[in-house]
Amino acid sequence: RTALLALLCLSVGIGVSAVFARKLTKPISILDKTTQLVASGDLSAQTDIKTGDELERLGQSFNMMTERLRKTQRDINAGREYTDNIIKSMNDTLMVVSPDGIIMRVNTATLTLLGYKEDELIGHHMGKILDLPCLPGTGGMDVSRISAIIPQGFISNVETFYQAKNGDMIPVIFSASVMHGTRSTVQGIVCVALDITERKEAEKALQ
Repeated sequence: RTALLALLCLSVGIGVSAVFARKLTKPISILDKTTQLVASGDLSAQTDIKTGDELERLGQSFNMMTERLRKTQRDINAGREYTDNIIKSMNDTLMVVSPDGIIMRVNTATLTLLGYKEDELIGHHMGKILDLPCLPGTGGMDVSRISAIIPQGFISNVETFYQAKNGDMIPVIFSASVMHGTRSTVQGIVCVALDITERKEAEKALQ
């Protein structure tokens, strides 16, 4: 009888331990799965833990964190859209190139002036449209070495030419400025150009 009673007590103890262990591990498992979803980019993931203890409060804190992340992401997207709209509405041409001169971004004015589609410029070297072997006023800087302006930070109001898709040489006033990120790292170079065809034609007519 003593052995049976001991065995019964042991069985009950194991059962109670299993119940408590399941009660503890299930919410942890939910948190783990939700964390993986958020880490993969799903900021809509939420925990639903109803334990009435510290784990439930931890789940609530996690939900508050993901909500703040969603709000931050919405703010970032709204800011990016606002910036994109400004760039697209600019009358002057604008390109963003990598430090080695690869075109990463162009605005509508650039495409309209040169007759290109966006995918015909993105990923190509800026020498495709900046058709001079060097830019005056930069110490003979070859366009294949656009990174040469990084130490000085910018060049401004240089008269040069853009080459359109049809081969036309378009006179422009060209400026470029280095764009820095965190810790002063160079993210790219912003290149702006103003079409001065009408001015050049007026000067020619006066002559």
